[in-house]
Amino acid sequence: MPYKYIMKWRKIPEEKLRVEAWPKTKQLASVGETRRPSFVIGYVRGHKSLMISQLGSEVVGKYPSTLKNGTIKLEFPIDNLEAIADAYRIGLAAAVVSEAQSRKTAEAALKYLQHVQREEVWFWTSKLLHVLGEGLDPAKVVKALSIISGG
Repeated sequence: MPYKYIMKWRKIPEEKLRVEAWPKTKQLASVGETRRPSFVIGYVRGHKSLMISQLGSEVVGKYPSTLKNGTIKLEFPIDNLEAIADAYRIGLAAAVVSEAQSRKTAEAALKYLQHVQREEVWFWTSKLLHVLGEGLDPAKVVKALSIISGG
């Protein structure tokens, strides 16, 4: 994969979690990607970020991370498929929780995402990021995930 995945998680003053994809090397970066991520898989902030704090804690314990100025920065191992799947799972969970209109919908979709196979995580993330076909509005992805999960 031509990307390295980074999770940034800040707990104070306002909790926020963000999963980004950066070019694997500087040679692969385009002009606009030298100081910015190629794309953001998911981002959540405020009280909704508490819903995915368990997922964040699990990966912080699983992979090496650094703490700087109150922000936990975790760079997922580049060639580890399980680590990449974890990055996409957390990013998708962050995007879904951020876009959910109700707590019930967010909880149902999050419960589904915690236990689903990684191929399904990649499928839903590709829909969210407009990789397959025309893509979907994030609200429609959240609605579909909540229907599948029974929420």
